[in-house]
Amino acid sequence: MKIYSLEQRLADIARDFLCSKRRIEPQRVEVLQQAELIVLRIGGFLAQAEAAMVGRWKHRQVLTTYFERIFENLYPLLRVVIQEACQRSVVDRHVVIDLSRNECVYFLTLGEAPAVREREPGAWPRLP
Repeated sequence: MKIYSLEQRLADIARDFLCSKRRIEPQRVEVLQQAELIVLRIGGFLAQAEAAMVGRWKHRQVLTTYFERIFENLYPLLRVVIQEACQRSVVDRHVVIDLSRNECVYFLTLGEAPAVREREPGAWPRLP
């Protein structure tokens, strides 16, 4: 059984997500983790026609909006894996898309580990 690091898992998820949504595999996916910050850098995700459109300001706006929506849909997948692997929640996220460089940088800020409350053996949890 192969054991994957968090960085490998997040890179695989981002790559597979883009392949399933766009049928284009990004040229590179890099993941860096430093304390409470995770940075996901995705490059080479534009199709040739999209890359040609980036030069015009109006087309760049449309493409930026399109890719912001696509990358926003990636967040729930990343959040679940991070919470499971780190036992910490994601408290903030920020996406920077630079179409002229054919690159997206995803910043995820982690919060504190959730507090675990113990309950008496056999006691039922209270419903809100």
